[in-house]
Amino acid sequence: VLFRSDVDASLAELDSAFRTYAWLALAATALVGLAGWFIAARSLRPIRRLRETASRITVSDLAERIPVRGTDDVSELTRTVNGMFDRLESSIAAQRRLLDDVRHELKTPITIVRGHLELLDPADPDEVRATRQLAIGELDRMSGLVDRIELLAEVPVDAPHRTATDIAQ
Repeated sequence: VLFRSDVDASLAELDSAFRTYAWLALAATALVGLAGWFIAARSLRPIRRLRETASRITVSDLAERIPVRGTDDVSELTRTVNGMFDRLESSIAAQRRLLDDVRHELKTPITIVRGHLELLDPADPDEVRATRQLAIGELDRMSGLVDRIELLAEVPVDAPHRTATDIAQ
């Protein structure tokens, strides 16, 4: 019986040390987990800001850009996305200018033909002939514009560009 109480006393010390270790390990794990959560949240904040700003930017409002802080990979990604928005904004502006030009170029011949047809005296064969020639000429002009637009639409984006080169260099 004496031997048994010595073993129980020795095990009680070990049991107490184990419980202390278990509580400390649990507290340390919780502390490390909490610190990791805060660090991850702080590290992902720039990506969250990038995502939120990118989702707010629309075709009708491409002016907003994402603020860049630092020189890390996320900052470089932000610069790249901002550059993409710059290119997209200029591309859409160019498309709008093109559409305005096309609208103007197509509206002019239509207005000319309409004005001549409204003032046309159907009883005057010379006027009918002249108006017919004018209308055909304006329709040919519009057809040429449409053909050029179609040709532009077929040109691949990565088509080679010609540039003057000094062979001596």
